[in-house]
Amino acid sequence: MAVRFPELRTERLHLRMPDFDDAANIQRLAGAVEIYRTTERIPHPYPDGLAERWIAGMASAYLEDRELVLG
Repeated sequence: MAVRFPELRTERLHLRMPDFDDAANIQRLAGAVEIYRTTERIPHPYPDGLAERWIAGMASAYLEDRELVLG
């Protein structure tokens, strides 16, 4: 049985766990120096492959009750 991850959906908003189709946008946005300056955990420059590794770890983090990321 496939796991269904939480989503929040309203008339104007849809929050869900990021998936691999989002990786390029995550890298572009997280790689912006303006974002880097406001965080402690996002490296700059943002390396290739990091978004994919981050996305890959989300399912296990949720299933282990450690973290839920919605975007």
